[in-house]
Amino acid sequence: MLAGIPSVVYGFVGMLILVPAIRKIFSIPDGASLLAAIIVLSIMILPSVIKVSGNAANMPGIFQSVRFLTTAIASEMSYSAGLQRQALFSIALVLFLFIMMINTSLNFLLKSRKVR
Repeated sequence: MLAGIPSVVYGFVGMLILVPAIRKIFSIPDGASLLAAIIVLSIMILPSVIKVSGNAANMPGIFQSVRFLTTAIASEMSYSAGLQRQALFSIALVLFLFIMMINTSLNFLLKSRKVR
C-alpha cells in the first residue's frame, strides 16, 4: 500500500507531522532538516526494499535472500494442501497475533497519554 502513495503526499505529511515533531524533540528553530528528509525517504523506499529482498523460501542468514511471511502465504496458498496448508494458516495466526499485540500496546500508550 505504501507504493501507491504519491511522493507529494509523503512530503506533505512529513512537513505537517515530522518537521514540527523534530523541532519540538530537538528544541531547534526549524525542523526542516536532513533528518526529516532521511526519515521520509526511508519510509518511501520500503516497498522497493521489500520487493528486491529475494523471495527465498528458506531460513536466511543476514546476507541471504528472505521471504516475508505475508509473501509466503500469498504465493503458496493456491496450491497448498494438508500439512503445508496448516502451516500457512499457522503463519497467518502468528501474524494476526503480532498485529493485535502491536495495536493493543499502541492503543494503551495513546490512551495513557490522553489521561495526563
